[in-house]
Amino acid sequence: MAKDNLKEAPKATIDGITMPEAPEQKYPDYDVEVITDFDGMVDPFYLSQKDSKYEFRFLLDTPQNLKEKTSNLLYLKGGWKLCPGDYLIRQGIVRKEELSPDGFYRAGFNILAFMPKELFIKKRQHKDKQNKAPMDAVERLIRDGDRDNPELKGRGSSTQLGLQTQRQLRMD
Repeated sequence: MAKDNLKEAPKATIDGITMPEAPEQKYPDYDVEVITDFDGMVDPFYLSQKDSKYEFRFLLDTPQNLKEKTSNLLYLKGGWKLCPGDYLIRQGIVRKEELSPDGFYRAGFNILAFMPKELFIKKRQHKDKQNKAPMDAVERLIRDGDRDNPELKGRGSSTQLGLQTQRQLRMD
């Protein structure tokens, strides 16, 4: 074996014990990118090379879910497009062997989809606004009081904590 095919691999330390690692070898017939993870904490949905113009997401591969997520209704869970295999190969995200027979990239029961970043940001801002609306109403009531009940005006406080558990009240 030629010495120039070997790279010096860093030594892994697990619980203070230095584990010897075999040097990385390049085999002409074995081009699999192997991830050695002793803890088993590898994210199966991790994409090592993503196009920065797009946001990527894995969608559950069921007819109902795909119909909903790939619709053109951006604010009703839609706006995603299934990633065509030729795009993924061209971008270097996956190799041809990793694609399913229908030409899409799958991880378990999920299929890879993408959306332009600008649309994704709009979608996220809309969702954040919807999620924040109930709390905005509470903060308005605390600040301004209830306009239908003038006796409560100014009785709220921004330091009120609402309902708390026994543990939060230090009663346990």
